[in-house]
Amino acid sequence: MSLVPPTVGSGEIEGSQNYVSAPSPPTTRLLTVFSVFSQLLDAIKTGHCLTSQYLAWTTRRPDASCWWCQYSIQSREHLLKNCPQWRSQQKTLWTTPTRGKDRTSIAELLADEQCGRAVLDFLANTDVDRTSGPPVAGEEDEAANEASEWEAREQAERDWERMEEEVRLGAEL
Repeated sequence: MSLVPPTVGSGEIEGSQNYVSAPSPPTTRLLTVFSVFSQLLDAIKTGHCLTSQYLAWTTRRPDASCWWCQYSIQSREHLLKNCPQWRSQQKTLWTTPTRGKDRTSIAELLADEQCGRAVLDFLANTDVDRTSGPPVAGEEDEAANEASEWEAREQAERDWERMEEEVRLGAEL
């Protein structure tokens, strides 16, 4: 609880030093969760979400095919309407719009305030925009090289420490 001065018309005498208690702000964790979903929803609205279509456009993936079902283009429309991986979540999502998924565009769905909660529930119950799919050929080799480089540095550091310890022990004799 934090203390704040009373507002005019709150029953307190204006100018008095009486304070009323205000509710505490929400916890940081709740704000963080809200912030993550807000950013995710904004990314989907603008089309800058982790879909193969977007990642292929940014040249971070070789093609735009869906990594869940191998459909030719993984767009936000495909994920929210047609991808068989998320069929049960799509049924729940599309019960909110009154016109149904065939007559409602993704832009209309995302702009409709009543559908906002359904979209957030869909995102929370799926891995849509949480992963970039299976690794692309070559990425595994790059990761392995980076890991072996890191291990080599650590080994060199351990060898150096061992050598310093031997020198110190030799100096003590």
